[in-house]
Amino acid sequence: MSEGSRVALVTGCGRRAGVGAAVARRLAADGFDVAITDVSDQPTSTDAALGWSGLKSLADDVEALGRRTCLVVGDIASTRDCLRMMETVEQDLGPVGVLVNNAAAPHGADRDWFWNVPDDALERVLDINVAGTFRLTRAMVQSWFGQDEPHDGRIINVASIAGIHGLPRRAAYSASKAAIISLTQAMAKELGPHGLTVNAVAPGAVETSRREGSTSTSNDPAAHIYADAPVGRIGQPGDVASAVAYLARPDSGFVNGHTLTVSGGA
Repeated sequence: MSEGSRVALVTGCGRRAGVGAAVARRLAADGFDVAITDVSDQPTSTDAALGWSGLKSLADDVEALGRRTCLVVGDIASTRDCLRMMETVEQDLGPVGVLVNNAAAPHGADRDWFWNVPDDALERVLDINVAGTFRLTRAMVQSWFGQDEPHDGRIINVASIAGIHGLPRRAAYSASKAAIISLTQAMAKELGPHGLTVNAVAPGAVETSRREGSTSTSNDPAAHIYADAPVGRIGQPGDVASAVAYLARPDSGFVNGHTLTVSGGA
């Protein structure tokens, strides 16, 4: 992987205890300069109460590891934003060699029996999770093709075990993550001959900011799948980050079109 490739772009990094933040820190520790993005640079009220300043705090973490970073705010539901984010990162850090599509639609009205899910909730999930991954990856690849000196690149999409076996009260989410897995396979076949590999990670339950204080299974028809992990614990953001870090490595180049489950065997 060339020096230009040692730049990673990670989406969905705004939460203190999120997968995106963990991935950004891990890639920085592995020697990447890391661009961090989210739809907002402001923390949630819960994170702010714990002293977290959103993307600014994560940027401090990356720089403390001795790597360069840049903060980019944008919505992957917008093609214009995707192009602007890619252009900003390239201007500040150089060509992107690793893209981690982690951003996802926030939990909302889609978390219900499918017959109760309104159109706008369904469309929002698909537009961010699936079309957003498509848009930003397209922007990265178009830029990559325009470079004079080709180099190995890595695209890593964050799916879910819900995309492998659909979960109740998660129909829209499950469908979006299944689509990401299929999109990963199609992109891998198209981009492999050009020096880019495309893979996915499919986490099970992960103890993130979204789930803190709400790991009880009593009110969640899908939670038994998470609770039954043979390793006997819920996942941590670092577990997912470790899987992403492997797929981002220069010597992972013969792994392409694969979906790596990170679920403790659930």
